[in-house]
Formats: sequence, structure tokens, C-alpha cells
Amino acid sequence: MRTSGLQEKIRGFPDMEERRNSPREFETLRVITEALARYDFSKDMYAKILAELLNVMTLDIGTLRIVDEENKVLRLVAAAGVSEEQLVLEVPLDDSENLAASVCRTGKPIFLTDAQSEDLPKSRLDIIKSLDIRTLTFWPIKGANGTTIGVVNLASSEVTPPPEQSRDLLTSVAQAFGAIIERQGMIRALKKSEEKCRTIVENSIQGIAIAAADPLRFVYVNPKLCSMLGYTQDEFLSMKPEEIEEIIHPEEREWYFSRYGRHLRGEIGPSRSTVRVITKDGEIQWWELAATGIDYEAGRAVLGTFIDTTERRRSLEALQDSEQRYRLLAENAKDVIWVLDLDMKMEYISPSVESLTGYSPEEILNSPLSTFLTSESVSRIAHEIQRSLTLEQEVGKHGYDAPPLELQMVHRDGSRLWIEVTRTFIRDEEGEPTAILGAARDITKRKEAQAELRQAKATAEFYNDILAHDLANIQQGIMASLELLKLNDASTELGQLIDTALLLTSRGILLTTNVKRLAQIRDGSIGLHPVDPHEMLRRATETVSESFPNKHLRVTTGFDAGEYVVHADRFLEDVFYNLLHNATRYDRSKEVEVEVNAEARGTDSLR
Repeated sequence: MRTSGLQEKIRGFPDMEERRNSPREFETLRVITEALARYDFSKDMYAKILAELLNVMTLDIGTLRIVDEENKVLRLVAAAGVSEEQLVLEVPLDDSENLAASVCRTGKPIFLTDAQSEDLPKSRLDIIKSLDIRTLTFWPIKGANGTTIGVVNLASSEVTPPPEQSRDLLTSVAQAFGAIIERQGMIRALKKSEEKCRTIVENSIQGIAIAAADPLRFVYVNPKLCSMLGYTQDEFLSMKPEEIEEIIHPEEREWYFSRYGRHLRGEIGPSRSTVRVITKDGEIQWWELAATGIDYEAGRAVLGTFIDTTERRRSLEALQDSEQRYRLLAENAKDVIWVLDLDMKMEYISPSVESLTGYSPEEILNSPLSTFLTSESVSRIAHEIQRSLTLEQEVGKHGYDAPPLELQMVHRDGSRLWIEVTRTFIRDEEGEPTAILGAARDITKRKEAQAELRQAKATAEFYNDILAHDLANIQQGIMASLELLKLNDASTELGQLIDTALLLTSRGILLTTNVKRLAQIRDGSIGLHPVDPHEMLRRATETVSESFPNKHLRVTTGFDAGEYVVHADRFLEDVFYNLLHNATRYDRSKEVEVEVNAEARGTDSLR
């Protein structure tokens, strides 16, 4: 039992000095005072106080109920003169029939001289009669702020008037109960808070330690710090000062423990720093330290929290090294390396841009794209950015291609040059595009060479068309002349020579036409397009008729011009020509008749 301040507590009760002459009352107050002096208060102590009070006041039954705000009930915590099995353990605070609940709500005591004759609810009278109670007293227990925090209930089996002389004693007992209840509540709250803090500290992802001085020693380390350094808690708490110092890297011990001393003396407030430590197995790690001086037990100590930043530091160093290498590569590359944000503002461009455009990197970064790109190229860039962002949403970042772009730049001197641009998105941690990384290469000479090639090709095709046309006309003339010779002189020997000449000339015409067609196929200039089969047939008929002037070719069709449209290339006319040419050549009659019919299938196409 603690006796410090005991006399002050005794003198705090009303009329305590006068009650020293009443041994029974004084014994009750002594028990109360002893309870106030204890911190390990128990339920039995409450019951002991109640029993002493019953003895002093010559009563039979006593109960103590405490308000449970969380559950809104009056909870039975102690009883004297009756077993708890005979009582209701919890009474709702809003129970209108319960007298203890009524006292709790109003804060006023209740005295019943003869409870069994009172106009009480039947359920209450049944309990009173079962316990053979006649006189009842309900006394409120108030907290320091005047709020009712409990109720003392005293009962007697005899009918007696309320003892006015006991009011002061009841007041003293109620005050004592109030002080004990509130203190126990604070102790419970403190323990709960302490348990919560301990749980947080013991399960923290940071290392936590408290180090005291004189001598230097650890007084607390949490499990995380043990796992970080590889020591057990017992090993930490039994370390000697020199062993603690060896945890800090030799190059940093002097400033580290100098700062530790300043924290102990209160010369500096909370601080953050970076320190190298050596683990139990000899590994050197980088830690971030937050430290502050605190009052601990009877002296001063330093509270420190530690975060292992070794991997983060290594990653940062690797990133910086990688960035330096790539920057060196970008700044010495012939191609122009650039970074453009999604608002089309240049964030970075390599020095090689100056040799390409005449503008310095600083000028490029501080100018809009229209300064060094044509308006068509700027519009195309904007379109491609929007297209790519839309495709990102529709098919994902791997679902589409970003082919190179050919753009035109404007040199400082006003001349224009062509560049080929390849690009990709720079992404954040969630994979979302934040900027565009690209490379630009000068392709002006390639574009000029392509233009020259196209011009040369066009010239060659022009001459080829002229040559093919003139050769065809010459050969057609030869064939016509041979046909006339054959009419005038049909002798066997001369006729055979004429037939041979006609065959060779026909093959020459076919060869010239096919060479022209093959050239068109190779350069892709022949494609399917809507044509009128009637018109194709008419042209083929005219060509064949010119080749056989001694014969009359008559072609009849079952369809009119413009009635049908088919998708075909220029070889359709060659098909008609070959069919009509063979029919005319091998028909012995001078009158050659060919009938062509058409049948529509599907929509408006002809097969």
C-alpha cells in the first residue's frame, strides 16, 4: 500500500477529523483511503468498502453500479450481503422502471422508508420482496465534472427512517467511489493507449530504438531494428558502449555521436540525417535517421527511427549512371534525340539539332514547333498524338503500330529539309503516357533521290508509250499490206510467205503490247476500276477489223452500252481482242459473225 499523501486524502472527506471519534465510521473511511492509495484496484476492494459501509450504517445489502457509456447500461461491479446471481447484472440507462437508472438520469438520491408499500412496478416489487427489503437508498456517484458515473444502492430488511446523520458519510463514500472509478478509468485508458502504441511500435516497418547515456546503452529496440541489423533484443540491451559505436561506420562515428550528445543535452530539436551502419554480418547499409531527445524514466535519452534506404540508394545511383550514359549517347549522336510533352512543348532536344536546322537547343526549347516545322508537319504531329492516345484506350499500348513519320523542317536560312521521325511514349509508373521520346534523321537527300527516280521513271514510261504506240501502228500497217498482197496473189508459195509474215507481225504486236502491260503491272499502275464491257468489246472489235481488211467482222451483243459495269483492269480488252482475233483468223468465211451475251449476277456486276 502506498502511504504518500494519505493524510491529505483523509482530510479531503467532509467531517473526517470529527469522525475520528467514531471507530466504525473511521474504519470505513480508512478502507476507502487505502483503496485510493492503491493503483492495482480490484473488484474485491469495492465489495470491502460496501461491507464496511453496511456495518457502519447497520444495513443488510449494498450494491455498486458503474455507468457503461459505450453500451448505455449501469453495470453491476460489486455487491455485499447478497449474491450477484440474485441481481440484474446490467440495467439499461433508459429503463423507466428501474430506480438506479432514474437516479443516474436525474443525479438525485432516492430514499424509500418502506419499499414494499411504495407504488412501484410489479417487476421491482417482486425483486424487493424476494430479497426481504424494506428500506432502500439510492445515492448518485458524481465525477469531477459533476456527471453521474455510478449509483450506490443500500438496503435494509427493517423499516427505518432515512438516517440524516449518515448523509455526510454517504457523500464521502460517493466521492471516494467517484475518485476510484475515474482513476480506474484513466488507468484502463492509459493501458489501452499503451497497448496500442506498443502494438504500433512492435509492428512498425521502421527500426525504432531508445538509447540512454552514462553509460551509452540501448534501453529499447523494436523487432524491426533487430531484423535490420541481425542482432536479438537481448544482444542489443546487453551491448557495451564500444559495441554500440561499432554499429556506425567509422567515417561517420564522430559526427553521429556528437549529434547524439547534443540531442541528449537538448541543444537541438528533432532532426533527420543519413548514416552508414554496419550489420552483424558486416554488410554496410545506408539508413535514414530521425532523432530527437526525450525524457525517459529518471533521465534523458534519444529516440531514433531508422529506414533502410540501401536498395533505393543503389537504384538511384544506377539510374543516375544510366541517365549519364544515355545523355552522353544522345548528345553525341548524329540523329536528333528529343522529348515532347503531350501538349506539344519540347522538353529536351540533343545538340545535333543545331547542325541540322541552324537553331541552338535553347532556341528550340523556347520556341513553338511552328518555328522550325512547316504548318502541315505540326498538324500531322498533333493528329498522330491524338490517334495514338485514342488507340491506347481502344486496343492497349501493344495493339497498334507507330510507323515512322516524314516531316518537313524549316532551316534558319529559310530552306526546307525532310526528316524521318521515329517515336514512342514515355510512361509513368501506372503505364500511362506522359511524353513522347523520339529520334529525327535527315532524309532530304533520300527524298531528292526518290523524286529524281520518279521523274526518270515517268520519262522512261513516256518514251515506252510512244515507242509501243508507234510500233503497234507500223505493225498494223504491215499486217494490212500483207493482207492486200494475199488478196492479189494467192499462189501457194507466195501465200505461205504472206501467212508467215502475218503471223510474225501479229506476234510482234502482241509482244509490244505485253511488254507495256508488264511494265504497268510491275509499277502498280494497273488496278481494278469500273469499266463498261460494251466499250471494251467495241475497241477490241475495231482493232481486230483493222488487222483483217479482207474480212468483215460483225459482233452482236445482247446488251447495250452503259447497261453493265464491271470491276476490271485493261487486260479485259486484251481478252476480247484475243478471242475476236482468233475467231476472225481461223474462220474461212469472209463474213465473220460473233455473238456476245451477258448475264448479270449479284448486284450490278457482270461475270
